[in-house]
Amino acid sequence: HDTRCQDIDGPRVKRCQYGVVTGAAAVAAEALLMVTADNGTTWTNSATDPFAVGEDIGAAIYVQLDEDTRRIVVGRSTTDVAAPAEVAYSDDDGATWTLADVGATNGEFITAMDAVDFYHIWAVTDLGYIYFSDDGGVTWTAQESGTITAVDYLDIRMLNAQYGIAVGEANEVAFTSNGGNTWSAV
Repeated sequence: HDTRCQDIDGPRVKRCQYGVVTGAAAVAAEALLMVTADNGTTWTNSATDPFAVGEDIGAAIYVQLDEDTRRIVVGRSTTDVAAPAEVAYSDDDGATWTLADVGATNGEFITAMDAVDFYHIWAVTDLGYIYFSDDGGVTWTAQESGTITAVDYLDIRMLNAQYGIAVGEANEVAFTSNGGNTWSAV
């Protein structure tokens, strides 16, 4: 989402210069995670994968952490009946990962994420929850706890830090105009 002009601290960074793609885990293998630093001309596998063998990565975003560091945040999209939803984040293009629980509902998983910047990240789940992180994915707060819908949210898009929508499997649409302090069914 971020751009940076060339200065004494480094080269110009263009929108979409950095990217990440994910894939499902193969049987007895880790999920695929690839990164690019040249607008998608070349892609390389991350050095390590964040989740266990057989766990899929379903959502991924890049956010600018500071002038020189980008953070990848990915969501586990496989049900773990003994654990809540989970994200992993990396500040070194996937060489190392830190895991963080999202919420406290066991069996829940992340279906999509969107970010305005490092301080405004949202994630939606298969159980109709909308979560928010204001610290780059380290901690998460439930903004909507399955009251609008209890089925899969399929996607979330934020226009800016205030306005956004989440769309669900059963033609559900949730809208916020105050950064997620309240979500309303449309």
